[in-house]
Amino acid sequence: MAVVSKPASQNLAVVLLTAYLSSLARQPLVTKACTTATLNFLQEEIAQRVSGVRADDKATEKRAALEGTPVKKSLIEKIVNKRVLQFSLYGLLISGPLNHFLYEILNK
Repeated sequence: MAVVSKPASQNLAVVLLTAYLSSLARQPLVTKACTTATLNFLQEEIAQRVSGVRADDKATEKRAALEGTPVKKSLIEKIVNKRVLQFSLYGLLISGPLNHFLYEILNK
């Protein structure tokens, strides 16, 4: 009789889900805040790439360089757009914890 094993991706999904659920049971507030920050980061990054905001920023930088007035950005701003960082911090510090406590109140 042949032994059929599950695909590696399914095993990885099960491992990640198990780790997430155990983290959620141990530290619900921190886990929810980090999850919200991650999802906010991804949603804003994808939205900016799809809408073309990043391309507009690069065009503005090229135009400024041609005019001789280069735009100065910090290291973080070169990697991540300021708005993406703001949305991520909002999810981490406000939205995630607020949702946690509001659902706690509703569950009582």
